[in-house]
Amino acid sequence: MAKTGSAGSAAQYFAGLPSPQREIAEALRRLVQETAPGLREAFKWHQPCYEGTGIVCYIRSHKAHVNLGFYQGALLPDPEGLLEGTGKGLRHVKVRSLDTLPVEGCRALLRAALAVDDAGG
Repeated sequence: MAKTGSAGSAAQYFAGLPSPQREIAEALRRLVQETAPGLREAFKWHQPCYEGTGIVCYIRSHKAHVNLGFYQGALLPDPEGLLEGTGKGLRHVKVRSLDTLPVEGCRALLRAALAVDDAGG
């Protein structure tokens, strides 16, 4: 896991990740940028976050996986059952390898998260 502080940057965060987390996180970053090009990339709470009206999603590396997290994930439709978590709002997709990255499912979740953000959710 990258050890950059809150004063770091998303670029530093990704560069500091070990393999295979770096490759997974960079693939998720491209997926977010391609699916939601209007979101701004910020570095908050020691992780890259993507903002529209509010914070829409984040990427967080762990020892054996990388999460694509959604701040309003509890409001998102999840027909593929990708989202994990039981909190009031946060949910995440846990990606353990590039081979198991659910690209289309993540795109659908990102589009739904954008709609929630646009609606002020």
